[in-house]
Amino acid sequence: MKEHPDKVPYLLNHSSKESWLETTLKNALLEKGIKDFIQEYQNSRYSYDFAWQKIKLDIECDGQTHFQEKVKKIDLERDKFSKLQGWTVLRFNWNDIRYNLIEVVNKIEKIIKELVARPGIEPGFQN
Repeated sequence: MKEHPDKVPYLLNHSSKESWLETTLKNALLEKGIKDFIQEYQNSRYSYDFAWQKIKLDIECDGQTHFQEKVKKIDLERDKFSKLQGWTVLRFNWNDIRYNLIEVVNKIEKIIKELVARPGIEPGFQN
């Protein structure tokens, strides 16, 4: 599994367990000093991989199953629901996290700074 994490069946390494993608991204965020996220944050019937509740940022790590038409439809419905509630949703797939991790983390950091700068965000918010 560690040698070929992309070959691990979705349910074996996802449902209630942190996926390889999530572990990799979490470690990279923490290394960069980006914290205060909640993993598996529940918003109504949806669970967010990484959420910054105060600034309404949702980061999703999409494994191979997210390329299936059925799952794409579910993701679109979920993202629409979240955006209607004022959430910003960013999705990163396997290739993004595996091969462009630094760019992914930099993009997340940039978005956090933009969201923190919005009016109404409490002073002292730290990422």
